[in-house]
Amino acid sequence: MQKLGLNQLKERILILSPTVQGRLESELKTDDFQLIEKLGQGAFGKVYKAKSKKTNQLVALKQMDKQQIKNQGMYKQIQTEVKVMYTLDHPNIIKLYNHFEEEKSIFLVLEYAGGGQLWKILREVGRFDENTVKKYMADILLAVEYLHSQNPAIIHRDIKPENLILSEGRLKLIDFGWSNFKNNERNTYCGTLDYLAPEMILEKGHDEKLDIWSLGVLLYELITGKAPFGVSNLVNDQNEMRRQLEQNILQGKINFPNDFPVLAKDLNASGCRLEFFIKNFLIIIMLK
Repeated sequence: MQKLGLNQLKERILILSPTVQGRLESELKTDDFQLIEKLGQGAFGKVYKAKSKKTNQLVALKQMDKQQIKNQGMYKQIQTEVKVMYTLDHPNIIKLYNHFEEEKSIFLVLEYAGGGQLWKILREVGRFDENTVKKYMADILLAVEYLHSQNPAIIHRDIKPENLILSEGRLKLIDFGWSNFKNNERNTYCGTLDYLAPEMILEKGHDEKLDIWSLGVLLYELITGKAPFGVSNLVNDQNEMRRQLEQNILQGKINFPNDFPVLAKDLNASGCRLEFFIKNFLIIIMLK
């Protein structure tokens, strides 16, 4: 990880952080942090558990490679991610404390949550019991309600177990890399395929209902341990697998296992499509 003074910075992608702009502090650098361990790795970089040398506060330090961001044409989206996160303050959403840049990397200084990613926990236990599902869904619903209540509304666009993390028993939404404001143009095909809503696949434009669809898919996965629109394991060709998955999503084609909660099965027995399933099952499971 290269350490570089601000006067050596050749290309800045983001504006200075609000605290630096307000002259409350100088720009941070990697020397200000002790790296403890790598927490994960994504498309553009890595996330570390780190400690501030000034305050001893534990943080999650997200490092993103500028060249990869440039190659993927993601400058504007990274700018939006940071802008969105600075506006957020909610107990079920991970907090962005600060950001800084060096010659080859952008760094986000984020709230550290030590409870683990939901997808890892789900993989270990297989699936969650209904009481646990209700608790987790209550947490994420509060986060999404908060996002959608902003003016303009904020759409996360990538709600999935990999982007949910536990902190002292509370579920928090992370990774706003695909987020956007409702009043911005929203035709980008983005997110995770298993969780895509029909309007995303059809590229017809979308709004905050996109997140509601993802909540329904998440709900199904927490209960069953798998996403609802699975494709047969016999399909090996990636393009064919994608085509079948998109077709299943567009048709709202879900196979409920025998031990799926009865009320949800009753909804499906009425011949409903997934839109109806989402609107009703989210309400039912919270009130059971």
